[in-house]
Amino acid sequence: GICTDKNSVYCYELTIKNPGCYEIELTASSDQSEVSQIPVTYFNNGTVCSSFTFSGTNGKPVSQTKKVYMYSRFNTIRFFFAQSGLKLESIKYRFIEPLKIRGVTE
Repeated sequence: GICTDKNSVYCYELTIKNPGCYEIELTASSDQSEVSQIPVTYFNNGTVCSSFTFSGTNGKPVSQTKKVYMYSRFNTIRFFFAQSGLKLESIKYRFIEPLKIRGVTE
């Protein structure tokens, strides 16, 4: 599994066919109380692109979805876990639309 301890980082390389807008879906669970907050920061090529905040889920998987842009075919993805208590179940990407470059694709 992926280590999501406090202040841990999870990285991987992601090669895509089409630069553009993508939907990223994180599915995770936590045994912590429902009032707890577990933030996860999403970086692409060294830049913060989004952040997810999970609450305790009584151990049940919960999904959150965000839109992110990928400008390059080759991407270094990093997740930063600021608090402990999250079990990451899955990470999924879905292509939404290509980049629109002013004067080129419009």
